[in-house]
Amino acid sequence: MDPGASPPTVAAGPPVPAVPRHEVAHHEVVYDGKGGKLLGIVLFNTLLSILTLTVYRFWAKTRVREYLWSSVSFAGDRFEYFGSSRELLYGALVVIAVFAPAILLQGVFLELLEIEHPVGLFVIQSLYSLALYWLFQFAVFRARRYRLTRTLWRGVRANQMGDSIAYAFMAVALTLLASFTAGLLLPLRNTTLYRYRINHTWFGDGHFQSDAGTGPLMGRWLLAWIFFVPTLGLTYFWYRAYEMRFYARHTRYGGLRFELDITGWKLLLVYWPYIPTFLLAGGAFVGIIMVLDYDIMMPGVQGLYYLILIIILLTAWGIVRQLVLHRFARVFCRALSVYGEQDLDGLRQGPLPTSRYGEGLADALDIGGL
Repeated sequence: MDPGASPPTVAAGPPVPAVPRHEVAHHEVVYDGKGGKLLGIVLFNTLLSILTLTVYRFWAKTRVREYLWSSVSFAGDRFEYFGSSRELLYGALVVIAVFAPAILLQGVFLELLEIEHPVGLFVIQSLYSLALYWLFQFAVFRARRYRLTRTLWRGVRANQMGDSIAYAFMAVALTLLASFTAGLLLPLRNTTLYRYRINHTWFGDGHFQSDAGTGPLMGRWLLAWIFFVPTLGLTYFWYRAYEMRFYARHTRYGGLRFELDITGWKLLLVYWPYIPTFLLAGGAFVGIIMVLDYDIMMPGVQGLYYLILIIILLTAWGIVRQLVLHRFARVFCRALSVYGEQDLDGLRQGPLPTSRYGEGLADALDIGGL
């Protein structure tokens, strides 16, 4: 179990009753961040990260979070991010100290085994992939906990309780089940993990609850699954929007209820910059490799050109990813409606522990996001 996960597991609670909008109070969620200002921050961060050989990335990530968090307000008050770059740096150092020897030992272990049979190699690689995916999910949960414990609203902070080890095992088992069914059971995986995260999410002395089930999602997902290939994956955006609306309707915090007016088209418009960036980056990569293969470049330095190319592509991808998050925050906050009666002035900080270090493992696996 994780340190500090002392509060008991929270049950989902009774089903959320439908309440007419006009009969309850409405609390506004606003995102007023500016894409131009964020772009300036990101470009400045990118320059310093390159000049410092990525050491500045911890300060860069903190600066972007401070801007994005402060751009969101609820019921007239803004959120605050009070995480520090030093915490992220310490977290990265802890990961290096723990996992660097483990990676070296893993290589030595494979050399000692001297496995040459294809089946044996497949088994070893499969186990390695499962272990890496387990670490991936473990890191995602821990990173979410860190970000929530560094989020303030009216002086009250959020938290993510629950067991990250159990969550990672659950994610691995459910992902394997979805894979063995060719993706047909993806809603079961997503909904189970969503409920676990939400039912262990706290804000102050209260916690969120979700009673979302899998059944209502299966029909929509089956249609999206059938037409996924003919529509080049566009049906996934249609399904994902429905899933998000469904989750919002089945989530509550005390007397507050949530509705999300989002469509597949809106989601597609959020993520479309990824598509041309991916195509341009892929085309540039192939083009430069062809140039290198014709030995036009100076002999003996092709490896340096490859390294420079990879750095450029990763830098461009990182910039686009942060701007896409800005677009998502704007669309999400516009679509989100919060209804119900809740004593927001009476919120108190619960006796919940905080993470000591930053999201080192998530950052090392490049899944920490923002």
